[in-house]
Amino acid sequence: MNKFNVDICIITYQRAELLKRTLLSILEPNQLVLHNAGIIVVDNDIARSAKPIVESIKKNYPGLISYHTEKKKGYASARNKCIKVSKANTIVFIDDDEWVTKNWLDSLLKAQENYDAAIVIGPVLSSLPENTPKWIRQGNFFSRERHPTGHKIKHGGSGNALLNKNKIPHEALKFDLRYESSGGEDHELFSRLYNSGHMIVWADEAVVYEEILDEKIHPKWLIRRAFQVGKSVTQVHLTGKGIFEKIIWYAKKLALLLLSTLLTPLSFLQGYGHGFRMLSRAVSNAGGLSTIGSRWKYFSRPPKY
Repeated sequence: MNKFNVDICIITYQRAELLKRTLLSILEPNQLVLHNAGIIVVDNDIARSAKPIVESIKKNYPGLISYHTEKKKGYASARNKCIKVSKANTIVFIDDDEWVTKNWLDSLLKAQENYDAAIVIGPVLSSLPENTPKWIRQGNFFSRERHPTGHKIKHGGSGNALLNKNKIPHEALKFDLRYESSGGEDHELFSRLYNSGHMIVWADEAVVYEEILDEKIHPKWLIRRAFQVGKSVTQVHLTGKGIFEKIIWYAKKLALLLLSTLLTPLSFLQGYGHGFRMLSRAVSNAGGLSTIGSRWKYFSRPPKY
């Protein structure tokens, strides 16, 4: 018999204090008891740096948190460890730099029930540091698209995601190890599940907040992220596609690269944030184009687990 109906899964790596806030935000509103839910923490640090924090919190909330380690470093391996140890019918992923709102879990579960969805995605709102430059706020670099509750979407991220294991074949519920260090493993999983007929819906009331660390509000970090996102989106989209579809995709990326490059100087006239936003779009398109001609393993069919 399963101990919980819902397992909330958190992977973590050397961010013990942030993890503490995440755990307490879930535990203190008493959301877990109401929905017979528990928490799974998977520490991706072989030094087990998160264990002292988890053990100290467990004393006040006995039986609600289980702690595990994953020696193989990487997003996909750590998330797959969560799936492996979970015995509940529903799993919810949240990141260790986030904190949840009062009715977060209730809103995710209601959306799943009301729309009979396999996957539910909720909004992740960014909390910027006080010293954030004006151009960062102007460029909206950390804003994400939102939708009305029940809106069907084609993909999502694992920062605020519910998966109903009863609706997803066991062999399909695996994060792709080819995206182990690059990121994009969540985009790949949800896109793959959507393409195989699994419904993904949005739950706009299931809000979580994300801490934007100081290291992320710098041009170098934003440029690296833009390039990697463009790269991983292309890898996911072109997996298993034929040569004609690849040519069309790359032609669109080239056209967008040229357009965004031409618009970048004009955008800077509107403000540094607007200009850097357009520059980031150009870099993202360049990231997609960087995969041309590469014999990367990403473009093969997804591996069978």
